Amino acid sequence: LDGGYVALGLTKHAPELFCNMPWGKETVAQETATRIKQLGWSCEFFPTEADIDRPEDLKYLRGKLDFWSER
Repeated sequence: LDGGYVALGLTKHAPELFCNMPWGKETVAQETATRIKQLGWSCEFFPTEADIDRPEDLKYLRGKLDFWSER
């Protein structure tokens, strides 16, 4: 929700994908997608989810951990 991402699944390596990345900014996901396209690679996005950066973000986990508690 804040413009970042959780993970990337890559099959190739390119250092320029991450060099001088504006980490912590709301544009990091879009910048990464732009760089992936510039490399001639493709990318797909999963549905947007909230990440947990701060204690107040824990509210986003409500209902998501039920799956794990049932195991």
